Amino acid sequence: PRFVAAIAAGDPGTAAQTIFAENVLGGTCARVCPVEVLCQRDCVLIHEGRPPIEIAALQRYATDWAYANGLPLRTAVEPNGNRVAVVGAGPAGLVAAGELAARGYAVTVHDERDDVGGLVRYAIAPYRQTNEPLPDEARLLSELGVEFRLGTRVDSARLLELLDEVDAVVLAVGMGADVDVTYPGDDLEGVWESLPFI
Repeated sequence: PRFVAAIAAGDPGTAAQTIFAENVLGGTCARVCPVEVLCQRDCVLIHEGRPPIEIAALQRYATDWAYANGLPLRTAVEPNGNRVAVVGAGPAGLVAAGELAARGYAVTVHDERDDVGGLVRYAIAPYRQTNEPLPDEARLLSELGVEFRLGTRVDSARLLELLDEVDAVVLAVGMGADVDVTYPGDDLEGVWESLPFI
């Protein structure tokens, strides 16, 4: 309610700060969260015969305004001297990195892909999410102090090295490949696995 009220008052910056205080990936979530079956389905306006509040559109408006106008994601506290490696630059890894950096940790995110986003970037249908706003979110995380080491695979040997280099490791490696389900005809033309299909 606070961010909606801020938008209604013509203050998208306060709306974005309210969102970012709860969710450093507020822009991405505004695009991928199924609000039509969560928030909007239970909106009180429906009982008055009116359409529900377009909550995702409001959140997208506020966060996009923040990205375009250089509003910082958060203000980090003083460094606490602790170092954390986050393995995985998908949603879980990015959120962990942002929360830790805001609390004064020196955070480095490692991912084998060249772009951040993980499943959000590489496995969500394009009508829900494209590359935007992941570059803006990565930029804001960098401004918060998060360092990115993309295009670098962390195998078991590198993980052991990381354990010696940092105070803690967050493993945010995602879901991985599709589960191989076999059934009669699964080898026929036109039968797709779920992730490549999306």
